[in-house]
Amino acid sequence: MPGYPIALRNTVDVWHLILSVVHHKTTLALVKTCHILNQQASPYLLRDVVLQGLGPRKLSSFLQFIGPRNGEEESAYRLRSLRDLSLEIAHAPPRIDALLALFTRLQRQAINLTRLRVSVDDMAATLLNPEVARLGAAIASLQHIRDLDLELLLPMLFYEILHATRSRLVSLKLTPHGQAINPIPLLLNSRDTLEKLDTHLPWIDASPCYPRMRDLTIVCPFMPRIPHLVATFPNLEALRISSRSEDDAETSMWHEDPFPLLRLFHGNLDDLYMLGVRHRLDRLKIHIRGSDLDVSRLFAVLSQTSPSHLSLEIGPLVSGECFEDPEFVSLFSQSLLPNLVSLAFDVTWGPDDWNVETDDIDEVLETIVSSVPIETLELMFHCEDLRLLCENDSFLGDQLDFWEADELAERLLDCQPSLTTASVEIVVDLYTPNQATRRRPSSGPLVYETLWQYW
Repeated sequence: MPGYPIALRNTVDVWHLILSVVHHKTTLALVKTCHILNQQASPYLLRDVVLQGLGPRKLSSFLQFIGPRNGEEESAYRLRSLRDLSLEIAHAPPRIDALLALFTRLQRQAINLTRLRVSVDDMAATLLNPEVARLGAAIASLQHIRDLDLELLLPMLFYEILHATRSRLVSLKLTPHGQAINPIPLLLNSRDTLEKLDTHLPWIDASPCYPRMRDLTIVCPFMPRIPHLVATFPNLEALRISSRSEDDAETSMWHEDPFPLLRLFHGNLDDLYMLGVRHRLDRLKIHIRGSDLDVSRLFAVLSQTSPSHLSLEIGPLVSGECFEDPEFVSLFSQSLLPNLVSLAFDVTWGPDDWNVETDDIDEVLETIVSSVPIETLELMFHCEDLRLLCENDSFLGDQLDFWEADELAERLLDCQPSLTTASVEIVVDLYTPNQATRRRPSSGPLVYETLWQYW
């Protein structure tokens, strides 16, 4: 059989070859045909298991499959194949005894299970609430989990799992549906192993140090105090912050470079300014509220970080503030951004922006692109709210109707010789897709590639 340099010694080899390439549903059907295939196919079914809408019947069926009648040895053989398990508990959850039986068997026999995701919807959480302590202790008893993902409503279930977990985690993602907890003091068992954390963080105060933490994503009501953030995660390489409240406009830049190893930052302009990063970043993604643009702050962070890849999320705009501001446009120069390779704009226009002139925006974009020798450009314009104004403004409607992504991408490629790819998407409504990508080969004419598709 071409492409498979395998010595097919017997029929079992043939079946293993088939099982390694067929679709998951086909494997499931083969399992039901005979005892031999039921045994031989189990490793292929149990590598990555997703149990959606997990209720009493589905859990009972899964427990029967991983605990066959012929005993513990066969069960251990099957569960050794399990590496990734996702439990999505919905509406009418399984009985607590069945859930505890599952985690007890996993604790004893699933020695290679390293990734676990548990999601409990709101209705199921209400029914499971009296059993939070027992369920949390059962999940925490698993010893080999390295990647844990919890999406829960119950703060106490987060607490019961995290404070008692026996696993030494490398990656943790917490998505609360209600009140968030601060997980940092609860993870002492993983302080020397945890490398990635994605969580909602209501606060951060003096905490244990996590020296191996490299990748931090936090959703918080305000920027955490920088001394505490630095002391807890001194060796960050990637930091993503979603701060939902406005910062004090008078807050000054932090007095020293907080994270010398940092290479990626995603967050709003004020948070980055306060953080005071003073070395080159590879990737920088900044969110700017159009009405709150502080060009001096943006200049300060760009001059300090000199990114290779820059993405700006701007909006909602009220009257095209950024693109009508010469100081903003002047930021895009080779002297300020000498290392820039790729540039992306994700711009949203607000519902009150009556003064949009698409020709003016095109000219501003040409000025920006011609001023800095980038290789890749991505533009995403959200104009859905402007469409609502067109009933009273036919001129605006005509502008949006004739604002073509392919023409703009072609113009931008023409004005910058170093630009190899220009991607433009203009979203006016869901029924008028307007997306185009232009690519310039290393030599030869432009390649025209217009992508018309619904999104």
